[in-house]
Amino acid sequence: MLRPIVGRLVGTWEDWVSHVAASINSSVCESTGKTPYSIVYGREKRLPYDLLTQPTKPVYNMDDYSQKQLKVFSDIHKDVKNRLLASKTEMSTQQHRRSSPVNIRVGESVMVQVPERHSKLAPKFVGPRLVVNQVQPHRFELFDPWLNTVEVVHSDRIKKTGAKVDLDLVTTARLEQATRLNNTTSQPTQQSDKPSHSYNLRSKPCF
Repeated sequence: MLRPIVGRLVGTWEDWVSHVAASINSSVCESTGKTPYSIVYGREKRLPYDLLTQPTKPVYNMDDYSQKQLKVFSDIHKDVKNRLLASKTEMSTQQHRRSSPVNIRVGESVMVQVPERHSKLAPKFVGPRLVVNQVQPHRFELFDPWLNTVEVVHSDRIKKTGAKVDLDLVTTARLEQATRLNNTTSQPTQQSDKPSHSYNLRSKPCF
């Protein structure tokens, strides 16, 4: 919204910032279905022409007004929360509709893309890992038999491989005792005397 103003009023565009802010605050947001001003203050922003078109508002005493505003805010925040959840679900559905179909199955061997490469000579993928569970349509639990860890990885970082995991290393007892890694830092989520996970040093690379 600032771009056309800056383009036409190069020398005085900063004088119009307050007008742009007022326009944004009084415009309905597609995700929430409400204006930013009404979410914060519980009523729509009064613009100059509203003095001529809006009817006279009733006069409240302090107790009635506070109770009315509490109900207004409660209804607004509840409605905004529901709309944001619906918008998030719709965006996720559209994203998955455009994405490639996931053809990874539990029990298959896969390679995992390294999130951070500290050297050009470092491998792009490490593994193989064994797919032990499908947590969500695009998220899988992968078992590393060499480090005895289980990590949740998105399908964008997974590719199938012909290298097979030694199934003799995969047992129910080992899976239950495996260290669970979070999906942001690839570090154990609880204190353990086992060495921390490292993609470049401890995992077996595949060239």
